[in-house]
Amino acid sequence: MELRRAPWCCVGALGVPLRAGTEMQMQSYVQMAEEPEKEHKKMLDKLSHQADDMKGSYKKLMT
Repeated sequence: MELRRAPWCCVGALGVPLRAGTEMQMQSYVQMAEEPEKEHKKMLDKLSHQADDMKGSYKKLMT
């Protein structure tokens, strides 16, 4: 008699077993959701830095 492995790899948030493919798919969705957040933070940091530079230039010009 041959032993067959179950196709389940882990348990999801609701306690429902997930297939390996489903887990990988969820990981890729999470990564896709995180990418825009990272890009948004980069843009905000760049804009903040540029604003600080402009404030410094303006102060220098006015003194």
